[in-house]
Amino acid sequence: MKNLFGLQFREGQEEGVLDGMPFQSAKVSIQQEQLLVRAAEELEDLEKRATLHPILQFVMQISFYIGGLCLLPFLVDIWKLSFQQALKGKWFVLIAAIILGGLSLVIFLKQRKKSQEAMKTAEETMMMERAQRLDSASRQELGIPENAADMDIIWVTYQIKKGREKILENENFSIYAYCQDNSLCLADNTQVFKIPLSSIQKALWVKKRLLLPEWNKHEPYNSKIYKPYHIRKNDAEQYTIRGYYSLRISETRGEFEVMVPEYDEKILFSLLPPQIPKEEI
Repeated sequence: MKNLFGLQFREGQEEGVLDGMPFQSAKVSIQQEQLLVRAAEELEDLEKRATLHPILQFVMQISFYIGGLCLLPFLVDIWKLSFQQALKGKWFVLIAAIILGGLSLVIFLKQRKKSQEAMKTAEETMMMERAQRLDSASRQELGIPENAADMDIIWVTYQIKKGREKILENENFSIYAYCQDNSLCLADNTQVFKIPLSSIQKALWVKKRLLLPEWNKHEPYNSKIYKPYHIRKNDAEQYTIRGYYSLRISETRGEFEVMVPEYDEKILFSLLPPQIPKEEI
């Protein structure tokens, strides 16, 4: 069984092959695709200019953690003894914590200022507006309806090495999802994949923790809407989910699955016919 959104890399190949290509039903023109790629590259370049150098980010994080570790024994002494006694015995620890904490704060404020300055520029506003216009043009060219839902799927990048499959990355990728011509349609702004509803055998709940690189939704991951799903964020701005739904697809083109994060289950099941069974491993 293959992931419909599985990108396969083989040894010696620079470009991957998407496993779900047999389900592709529409694609934008070459000219439109080139415009989209150029716009994405320009936005990525702007984001880099709005971010501090990785070394400064590393110094900020290390200073914060070491400062906290220095402060901890001083606070323990205050709780056991008194502030005066703690200061007399560990004044140097307090000074180290203040210096390191101050350094971390200065770098943090500098990073925030740099980011705010970059994102307020007319250039950024112009790029975002152009990206929105390009996205609208792509949706019109592909025939994506206005009421299409924004749903995440899990895009899997993997490599075949010595005949074995090695997962390189799991990524939560935002797509347009809608039903048309008795098919479940999943699209981005370059292509549409059409899956006949009759080929979807079941929606299988897979309890497996996955680490995802970003959060695509307008509402925060810890908002009331997503609180029931117990999503966790780590210090590297990555998100851990408890599991996902695997849409099992079986037809002449082969056996496939589409992985949908648990937090988008309501969107998923609003698109599927009620007779499709929901099962657990």
